[in-house]
Amino acid sequence: MEEFLATVLSFPTVVYTTGLGLVLVYWLTVILGALDVDVFGVDGDLDMDLDVADGADGSADGLSGLAAILTALRLRHAPLTVTFSVLTLSAWLLSYLGARTLMPLLPIPTALSATLVGLVAFGLSLPVASLVTRPLGPLFVLHQGKSKQSFVGGLCTVRTGRVDGREGQALIEDGGAGLLVRVRCDDAAALARGDQAIITAYDPDEDVYDVEPLRALLPKSDQGTSDS
Repeated sequence: MEEFLATVLSFPTVVYTTGLGLVLVYWLTVILGALDVDVFGVDGDLDMDLDVADGADGSADGLSGLAAILTALRLRHAPLTVTFSVLTLSAWLLSYLGARTLMPLLPIPTALSATLVGLVAFGLSLPVASLVTRPLGPLFVLHQGKSKQSFVGGLCTVRTGRVDGREGQALIEDGGAGLLVRVRCDDAAALARGDQAIITAYDPDEDVYDVEPLRALLPKSDQGTSDS
């Protein structure tokens, strides 16, 4: 135990020991619910900066350079906090092993060998972090569902015998089983079961869509052709 503590608290491993301590504190706060996995929003800043890097100058150069490096090393599959945690842990392990096994064999001054081990540990931890975080990427992809307002302008199919100014139901094709919603139309005789209608508005207070018959919006020539 004494040899272990002496190694992790001496250079170069102590650098990564400090970082590992910060990582442990961070994940403890995440477990307790005080912070989010991507609380600092750094990934969003990197994405935005990388997109505008060609047109930016001065203060954006450092961040865009970091974004480009992370992309080249394939370290952006997971949130930056996750990547940093894996990177720190792997660098700490490699630095510890290097300090215990490699440093005593190097015929150079201790300070130089320690620096060399620290740099090699960091360099080797980059591909390790890339390999570890790559399969984790899908776990952090955000899938945002469509909002009810997003269906405005789309088509629906009437599923009730009639649709009036107060009540009616229609089916919206959403790419899955379909979405059955409440609809209304000022002209109570305009729509019947099976008719297609276009959604013109959404009332969030009553959770109902305003619809109009699709045929009413088609040119008369198209209507005549479809009827024949």
